[in-house]
Amino acid sequence: MRSWRALLFGLVVAGTAVWVGCTRSGKAIALHSPEDVWLARIGAGPAQTSRVCGQGATDRIATALCDKAMPPIRGLGDLYRALRLDQTGERLVAVTTHSLGLSARTVSGLNPRVVVYQDISHKRRRVNYEEVVATTFARGEQLVELAALDPTTYEYNFYLLRFTQACNRTRCTPEDLLTEKIESGWTDWTLYGERDLEDTPLDCASCHMPFGAGTHKMLLMRQEFDPWMHWSDFRGGDERTLCRTADFDGTVGKIVAVAEGLDLLRAVEGAGGRYAGVPVAELHAAESGKVFATFVVDAEGLIRNSPYRPSDYRYEQAGFATREVLCERFHTGTSPTWDRLRREAFAQGLPVPFYGPDVVDAQRRVEVAADRTAFLRGRAADSAFAVAASFIAAEVAGAVGFVPRPDDTAPEILRAMCVRCHAAAAAPHLRRARFNAEAIDHIDPVTANAVRRRLSLPRSSPELMPPLRVGELPPWAIARIDRYLRDRCTDPGACD
Repeated sequence: MRSWRALLFGLVVAGTAVWVGCTRSGKAIALHSPEDVWLARIGAGPAQTSRVCGQGATDRIATALCDKAMPPIRGLGDLYRALRLDQTGERLVAVTTHSLGLSARTVSGLNPRVVVYQDISHKRRRVNYEEVVATTFARGEQLVELAALDPTTYEYNFYLLRFTQACNRTRCTPEDLLTEKIESGWTDWTLYGERDLEDTPLDCASCHMPFGAGTHKMLLMRQEFDPWMHWSDFRGGDERTLCRTADFDGTVGKIVAVAEGLDLLRAVEGAGGRYAGVPVAELHAAESGKVFATFVVDAEGLIRNSPYRPSDYRYEQAGFATREVLCERFHTGTSPTWDRLRREAFAQGLPVPFYGPDVVDAQRRVEVAADRTAFLRGRAADSAFAVAASFIAAEVAGAVGFVPRPDDTAPEILRAMCVRCHAAAAAPHLRRARFNAEAIDHIDPVTANAVRRRLSLPRSSPELMPPLRVGELPPWAIARIDRYLRDRCTDPGACD
């Protein structure tokens, strides 16, 4: 029988493009996003999970999720139990209210990203490599990101768990995906390894292998030093606590930054509510930035002390100078440091963290806090991605690079949006290596035409570039790039 990935066709439901696939048992399932289509092409269900399990990994994720005796996983709670991350005395949680990771365009104080991970800070005993394990989840997508250190290779393995709900038989609404409904009642799940995800918008290595093909992988944290502005424990601060002595005139410290942590989430979910399968009270109390930074550093130290070629182990985070950015903007209204960091990040095809603590759109804050259920039901025809992305202020999207600015040139736009995946260091066997966004001046007509075509595809197309989860090009930006590529073509006939 043909597999699910061979049976894909498009429909339009409530004005929204929906792809439909069939399972091997013949049941139809709606694929609501381009990512769903990419994953369906790879495979789904027990057969796909078995392929991952057959790769021989020995990290905790592989050993737990490949155990045939494992109880059914029907939600995040079951997943945490399977990975031994359900005990509050052994696990830690961290929450970010602004992310530049896989779910960057949907993460905000209204829809934060939660990391649940093993506490490896115990100094009373030796930490085992197998204990380095973490899960990451944000509402809006039926995906859980997983990472673990393999005690055999001393290397990180990255996974993606894709789950389905009863609503997948027809159409999952924003209410199904942006409330606690998404965290339980799973009808099925599939595991994908990092090799499965190569050359897709969900490719782990494009970010987690920052030093190029063939190098080691690493956990990422842009704000690894205090103050952790976009983490749940940041409550703002004044000149005395945040700014250098040279910037402070000695008077009573004025408030430099105001931040609410997870107060907004607690107001929406209720003090006794849950988010990401974790009590809101536990999330609210977490020292997220401080403790997760310690986890990342401790895990790195564990690798450095392993037999993993320590002389070849390069470690460098794309750091963010939070303190300087906050104080410069407080004193002058602008930040040369942030402008420099933005240029450097875009040169690598990376977005830059926002220059302020709060990324939530003011109007959305009022509407959702007043009655989230009514708000989501009023937007039932929209995708959960579009609704969650609307929680983020337009100023943020343009600043960090989710959308280009009007004065950006075509090469600047292409570099900022494309270099992350289409870099000179991309592995030669990957399709994305055919386009080197670091050498726009030397693009050939065939590649230029392919770029032009994919930039102009409908928003619902799985082939659209850049993928919507990375960023979005307005019509004027597409037209600007199109003119640039046409003007550089030495054979006009080949560029029509």
